[in-house]
This record gives sequence, structure tokens and C-alpha cells, in this order.
Amino acid sequence: IYMVTLGGEGFLYRLDTETGAWTVVRSMDNRDATGLFHDPEARRLLIPMGPMLQIQSLDSGVVEEVPIEVANFAGLTDLFDPGNRPAPPLRILAAAGDTLLLLAVSQYIFPDTPDLGAAYRMWSYDLATGDARLLAYGS
Repeated sequence: IYMVTLGGEGFLYRLDTETGAWTVVRSMDNRDATGLFHDPEARRLLIPMGPMLQIQSLDSGVVEEVPIEVANFAGLTDLFDPGNRPAPPLRILAAAGDTLLLLAVSQYIFPDTPDLGAAYRMWSYDLATGDARLLAYGS
């Protein structure tokens, strides 16, 4: 089991389920993660951090940083006001090789239509090419 803390330096931890012992895997270097996804088939952790994704190999410990271009995500800017608010976090729902299933949900209810609720967008995302394909949406 892995866990990441927010605020301050932040740390990535691992829990040994047999002994109950927690281990510090590494510092997050004052960068807040917006999620954590364990991909057991590829033996990696995927850690979204705003406009960037950290990929940590569970075998070697090597951390790769992959930029995420907001402009590649059709409909993402419908969920927030780019001039006044940050983009909602991209949540990883599934991974298969280099393809991720990502979800973003608006962080606020539209003031002029309070019964509208939160809007969402879902994409498939190719880590190798940076291509994002809109799969589903709701408002």
C-alpha cells in the first residue's frame, strides 16, 4: 500500500502489509500530488501533480516526469475559468500499458445555475504521444 502526503515537503510512503511497518519511499520536494495510482501490471506508481505526471518504477525507484499539456484535453477548459482558477485535477481511473483513463470534475457549482451540479470530462490519454481523446462528458 502506498500513500502520499500533502503540504510542506510531502512524502511518499509504503506500508508493508505483513509487518505493518511504514517506510518513507522519497520526498515529494514541496510538490503536492493530486492523486496516486498504483499500476501493478507495469510495476509503477502514477502521481498526477497539476500539469505534470510523475511515473515511479517500483523496481528501480527511478522517477520520470511527463508534462501534461492542458491544450490536448478537449473540453477541459469548460470545467474551470482558465484566467481565474486552476484546472481541476486529472484523476487516473485505469491504466493499460501507455494508455490511461483520466477523469476531471469541475470544482465548483456554476453560480447562475446552482442545480446544475458538477460537470465532468473523461479521456483516454496516451503517455507515449501525449494525445488525449474525449470519451465521455456531462454537465
